[in-house]
Amino acid sequence: MKIRTAYGSVISQARYARGLSLRETAELAQISYNYLHEIEKGKKEASSEFLGYILTALHMPPVEFFTRVANEYQRLADQYHASVAK
Repeated sequence: MKIRTAYGSVISQARYARGLSLRETAELAQISYNYLHEIEKGKKEASSEFLGYILTALHMPPVEFFTRVANEYQRLADQYHASVAK
């Protein structure tokens, strides 16, 4: 289980909630479309600097982001453990 999967999921969910496309969000965050796409898919980890740009673009305070990441990580971990127990 990789925490970057939870990061990406939360970013993607926040982007959808704001009605922004991947391209629009990348432009607002001043990062490349491909980089943001890889972050959302859990393939890359955002540096703290780029994470700050993304959160600013999404109007999401860091405390809200990290709380949502913790909840998403727990959900994914529970899902993983349930599948392994079967």
